[in-house]
Amino acid sequence: MKKIVSVIILSLVLFSCSKVKKGEFLITGVAKGIENGKMVVLQTQDESGMMMMPVDTVKVKDGKFEFKGKIKEPKIYSIIFPELNNGFSLIVENDEAKVEVYKDSIQSSKISGTYNNDEFYKFNLDMKKIGKSVEKKMTDFQNKNMAAFQEANAKQDTATVNRIMKEANKIQSAYTDNMIKYASEHPKSFISALIVESMFKMPKSDPKKIKELYENLDDDLKGLKSGKNIKKQLDALDGAKKKPAAAAVK
Repeated sequence: MKKIVSVIILSLVLFSCSKVKKGEFLITGVAKGIENGKMVVLQTQDESGMMMMPVDTVKVKDGKFEFKGKIKEPKIYSIIFPELNNGFSLIVENDEAKVEVYKDSIQSSKISGTYNNDEFYKFNLDMKKIGKSVEKKMTDFQNKNMAAFQEANAKQDTATVNRIMKEANKIQSAYTDNMIKYASEHPKSFISALIVESMFKMPKSDPKKIKELYENLDDDLKGLKSGKNIKKQLDALDGAKKKPAAAAVK
């Protein structure tokens, strides 16, 4: 009985110590080396997705800063240091996210505290590595094939031009291939929903693959804005396919 009471008391203490209220988000930041009084801006895209909109502004105090607010569902935000002309992104959701700002490498600042932000941080690290690898391979490929490409282009040798272009596209596709691979392996990650949504705009997008990845997403993600948008676009594609058949029946 004493053990049960102790567990209940401990649970109440832990709950009461939580700095995050229900339906609110909290971002706690550590910014060692950044002077007191430096401005920190929390911003996100407006509804049009065309412009960045400031949400809140605070100042660094004793190497720390904090943002609080309310949000309906997870969304990508940015934390900007205007006087340093630099910043980084994170996922804001109704939970506590923690950021550790690296003064000399702000874009590489560490984000953690929630499953989505832990995943976002690891995802960005992996994609940076892949990006560097793709960039090096493309540079080597161009150095090796540029003369042949120019000669084939001058001679209107379309077979050679197409072959070189195909090989170049294969190298570049490693970036998007890894994004799609991530989405297939992380059905609960908010990043996966954003990736699947972006696939409609990718070159040679595959509706079957998009539908497969969408159906694999966690139900909570399907209920978010991105999930609903994916479903809407898939339904539109299905509707477009059925129209000719309906016309033929008439």
